[in-house]
Amino acid sequence: MSLIVMRHNANSALLGRPSVDGVLRMLTHISLMCDPRVPVHVPDEYLAALPPDPVITALEQEREQLKAGAYRIQGTSIEAEVRRLTAAISSARTKRRNIISQEFRDDYFRRCLIEDIKRHNNGQHEEEYIEPLVEHQIPQRTQLVDLICPRVIDITPQNAVKRRIQVYELMLAICKCREVPSRYCLRVGIPPPSIFKEESPKLGPLDPIFPLECSKKQCPFYIGDESKSYEQRIGEFCRPATMMNHVENIHLKGRDPKAKIECCHLTCKSQGLVLEKLEYFKSHVELVHKITLRE
Repeated sequence: MSLIVMRHNANSALLGRPSVDGVLRMLTHISLMCDPRVPVHVPDEYLAALPPDPVITALEQEREQLKAGAYRIQGTSIEAEVRRLTAAISSARTKRRNIISQEFRDDYFRRCLIEDIKRHNNGQHEEEYIEPLVEHQIPQRTQLVDLICPRVIDITPQNAVKRRIQVYELMLAICKCREVPSRYCLRVGIPPPSIFKEESPKLGPLDPIFPLECSKKQCPFYIGDESKSYEQRIGEFCRPATMMNHVENIHLKGRDPKAKIECCHLTCKSQGLVLEKLEYFKSHVELVHKITLRE
């Protein structure tokens, strides 16, 4: 039988046709995207039950003998060799784990169909798959998903036009957003209660609410940057000093201290508040928005 299959595969290769095994693998292929039950990682109890790898054990013993109980090796004659052994151990562990993971997945594919058939013959019902909840960083993207993904039935032409307009507005809002560089990645905190003056304008359905009094770790310029997402605008730095460095190096670098400067907060911007010079701007930010900047 194997000789016949081999001849057939050789003829298929000569004629430029796919082999029988290749076609079967293509038609019966089940991947992680197709079957959500496929394990991604090997459980720890399975890894603990496996015997230690002799190659890794030999490398670890060689490293321990070379170190001879020493903790620090920097600047010693054995530093290069110890680091080489450490890199080799790490590479061997990664390779071993990848091989175990692949064998674990292959074993699942070999027995999953048989288990499904046995479960069906025994009258057991298959567990219902619950889709994971996807959380988007940009709120407009979540609203767009809620409009596009669900299947809408019996919708009037007027409502269809309204939905299209909302989709276009959300897509336009997403296009105006941009990512914060990883160097200045902000941590999102829970905003305090909103405090707005009576003359502040009314916000639209897509405009988030920003409190007048901010956290000491928030950037006063990011709050008014409409090209960023809501999470990025209300995000906080790890420390006030880090925020101060960010403001000085990014927003105030090269700016004339005596030039006029506008407050970027939504409330102040709606009132057209422009400070005469940088010193007045820092005092305003500290008194009104509770954000202290360097003098």
